[in-house]
Amino acid sequence: MEPPPAQSDDETAIRTRITTHMNTSHRDSLSLFLRHYCNVPAHSTTPDSTTLATLKQDSLILTSQGKRYHIPFQPPLSSLTSSAATRQRLKEMHNECLRGLDLSDVRITTYRPPDTLIQRINFLTVVLTMLSFSRRANFLPGSLFYETSGLSFVPSFAWFCSTIQPWLITAMLGIHVSEVVWMARTRLRRHGVERWSRLWWEWVGTCYIEGVGSFQRIDGMVRDKEEEMRKREE
Repeated sequence: MEPPPAQSDDETAIRTRITTHMNTSHRDSLSLFLRHYCNVPAHSTTPDSTTLATLKQDSLILTSQGKRYHIPFQPPLSSLTSSAATRQRLKEMHNECLRGLDLSDVRITTYRPPDTLIQRINFLTVVLTMLSFSRRANFLPGSLFYETSGLSFVPSFAWFCSTIQPWLITAMLGIHVSEVVWMARTRLRRHGVERWSRLWWEWVGTCYIEGVGSFQRIDGMVRDKEEEMRKREE
């Protein structure tokens, strides 16, 4: 049996350089590879726990939480002597993972509270509306809210509010819960916010109160980061 062909010094150097670079700067990509190509759950392959063990001409060997995974190149690389070609293939795989998992390269890592006058007024208005319409009794004579809010001077309006209270609060809760679900699925998950984390609760809690304002802010943050990424690539 003939021995396998010896690796050139250039190929070994490129293999080492790319492996080191991926483990140092692109562990998020390695985690995506396992999620997309190996169907590993997100909680089982965090960037911190995933490393590139071996780079071959026809495959990658990754490790995560004590397990080894084999990901073949489709098609195999023509050689490992071209650093640019190998990096390009890894970049293409990264983008394929993002599309397959419906994720974005832009990660949201901070929370931004209401930051315009309109958003702040909207937030306060919704909070006051939810509190006042939380109980029908708030609009009936004798309640603290009724006696201190001036409703005693407009009994017809108080009666109207007490009549619509069950319908209004039910509609508000339904709409705001729907907005929270939409925020979690289309913004937070897509942009790498870990479910149940403090950051997740900050965005979800704000979205539950104000709705559209939270979408405007998070979309603005995404646009700003996308612009920064474009400038770095130029």
